Amino acid sequence: MTMSLETLEEGLLTADTENVVQFVNPMGATLLGLDRKRILGQPLAAVYRLVCDFPQPGHNGISGRVEGMLTRGDGVSLPVEQTLTP
Repeated sequence: MTMSLETLEEGLLTADTENVVQFVNPMGATLLGLDRKRILGQPLAAVYRLVCDFPQPGHNGISGRVEGMLTRGDGVSLPVEQTLTP
């Protein structure tokens, strides 16, 4: 299964219950503008900042899909859609 996640043409990033990044595929690293080794083990908030106009799902066990702007560490902003699940 890991091999298929590695080859997705969409960015994929997973974090554990403490919001520490556990996995990022190559496209996810490209979208974040960071090397995968710099992402893994980092707090989610340190590598992923999404700005949207309404409350995000994923808090308090809420699932859903949100569109917003991903702001990378280098200041570049990209439109993204994220899916969150508890």
